[in-house]
Amino acid sequence: MVRKDLTKLIKEGANVPVYVLEYLLGMYCASDDPATIEAGLTNVKRVLAENYVRPTKLKGKVQNPREWQL
Repeated sequence: MVRKDLTKLIKEGANVPVYVLEYLLGMYCASDDPATIEAGLTNVKRVLAENYVRPTKLKGKVQNPREWQL
């Protein structure tokens, strides 16, 4: 079960495909309990922060590729 309102909420701040968000939300936020959903949103945001690079952060590093590994 994926709540589309949560997908839209996170999509506004993340530069990731919707299917990735829906997968993560289905994994961490599949509940009706507000506390579980809130904890799940925190986990989703943490996973995105650890595993996705924003294009603005990558732009300066591309000029010297030896300093940055993809």
